[in-house]
Amino acid sequence: MKKIIPVILVLVLTLGLFSCGSASISGESTTYTNAAGSVSIDLPGKWTADEEASDDTLDVTYSNGAAQVKLQCLAKGQIDYLANDLNAYADYSMVNTLGDYLADAEMADTEISVPDFIKDSKAQSFTLQNGGDTVEGFVVFMESARCYYTCIAMATGEVYDASGDKLMESVLSIKELTEIPSEEASDE
Repeated sequence: MKKIIPVILVLVLTLGLFSCGSASISGESTTYTNAAGSVSIDLPGKWTADEEASDDTLDVTYSNGAAQVKLQCLAKGQIDYLANDLNAYADYSMVNTLGDYLADAEMADTEISVPDFIKDSKAQSFTLQNGGDTVEGFVVFMESARCYYTCIAMATGEVYDASGDKLMESVLSIKELTEIPSEEASDE
């Protein structure tokens, strides 16, 4: 069942993104926080949170449906048996979290500025094609002293062309909040 849900979400997202207008992302910046209270991000304009997202994940869709941002925060102690460095975490996330989203995407390494508390990161841009329609975006894997993060942002081609820089700049606003379980929670 876990694999079916992401496939359905991808289909819904793809239909929503391909069917929406081409307005750019704009408006007053608002702070959004995941249900666990472990991470926040500031995004311009009005976004709607997916109330069914897991507690460690913030999943928001722009008001016109033409853009989506997902931000996941996992304490290192939660996944130390799966990943012991950023590369292992990125590999794990690409297979288990993002595989259904990005399986058919054209990927390329890219540079994205990250907050000061991040000690290592790697980013990739991507393009998804559906006939004549395009979705563009990026995924950033980040490591802090206590957590691993995945931030994926995507929008219809026209919206991304107009607002991709705003989405990339929002990565700098990510804040690690105090409610994150410490590494001592691990069974090491």
